[in-house]
Amino acid sequence: MSSVAPPDNYPGNASLPREVREKILSTFRHTLNLYQQGKKDDCVIGCDFILKMDPRFVPARKLMEKAKNPAADVDVEQLEALVTTTPT
Repeated sequence: MSSVAPPDNYPGNASLPREVREKILSTFRHTLNLYQQGKKDDCVIGCDFILKMDPRFVPARKLMEKAKNPAADVDVEQLEALVTTTPT
């Protein structure tokens, strides 16, 4: 079992250049931190920025939904686990 994940482990458009995927993942980590600090408006702005770079990046779409609607059925811990296990 290899410790290097296949490119399709990236939860968005895997055909984007690696540098772009890394930028999206690092921005998403920062955006998750904003959400956890209660900065919901900043979180939505961050998610919107990510989705402009990669409209298929599902974690940002889900986090944006959760930030706009706290009652949304979105597991933030699962989103966090997803980006921590995705290699940059």
